[in-house]
Amino acid sequence: MSEIGDIIKKIASSVDVVNTFPAIVTAHGVIEEDNKKKYTISVRKLITSNPEMEYLKLQAKLDSTYISEDLKNKVLSSDESNRKYNPIEYHDVRLKSVVNGIEEGIILVPRIGSWVLVSLIDNITAHTYVSQYSEVDRVILRLNNMKDTNGGQKKPEEFVDINLSAGSLQLKYGDSFHTQISKEQLTFDFLYPKEDSDSDQKKQSTLSFSKDKLQLNFMDKEAKEVFKSTFDSEKVVIQTGDEKKKVVLSSEKGINLISDTDINIKGKTVNIEGTEAINLN
Repeated sequence: MSEIGDIIKKIASSVDVVNTFPAIVTAHGVIEEDNKKKYTISVRKLITSNPEMEYLKLQAKLDSTYISEDLKNKVLSSDESNRKYNPIEYHDVRLKSVVNGIEEGIILVPRIGSWVLVSLIDNITAHTYVSQYSEVDRVILRLNNMKDTNGGQKKPEEFVDINLSAGSLQLKYGDSFHTQISKEQLTFDFLYPKEDSDSDQKKQSTLSFSKDKLQLNFMDKEAKEVFKSTFDSEKVVIQTGDEKKKVVLSSEKGINLISDTDINIKGKTVNIEGTEAINLN
């Protein structure tokens, strides 16, 4: 249960009303406000004299990788696990205390099934945030470039989000640029400016890299693909979104030029030479 285990045991066994209490993370959540994501969690508060057994019991129900199959079966079949406790569920628990309505800085997302300490803002149960973690699933770094509004208050003009987990790295620069990096692929997305605050933002172009392929796509404001190209170790394909105009350069099949409209070749001298044959239809 980590270094805060003794604190958790003491508070979980107490029936006194406190401003901070231990709980187990049961789910992740995201609240969308003004096209910005606010990350939250759901937790279960345990009121029991044996929090460790209740912890193992919940881990088993969550199908957690923290405990082995043998221990999971043992916990679920034990007499202790069949006792009735009084869990209390809290939803939309903030991952940090926010007093000015602007969530920035380092945001830690705890692992599902791990212990956290939850604190209350102004002792209001609807205003909860995580004040201590035992295990972290991912880290989000959010930086805001603030500007004054007419009312003298601050609001974000530009922002940078860095979302880091063991499997990927995501970078979001305001409303103009997103990128995602994993061990398999690197993707860049450039976005059209938002038409208004309530509209969904659409991709303008996407550049994607993997170990054996590079792909570039352009989209219109209706999210319709208008142009795309693909490069790999065997061929290069450049085509329109509807695939009616296409150029294919293949190491095995040569060069293919396809069009549903005119193909124009212009030059002072045009030479066409075939080593075996030339076919004109």
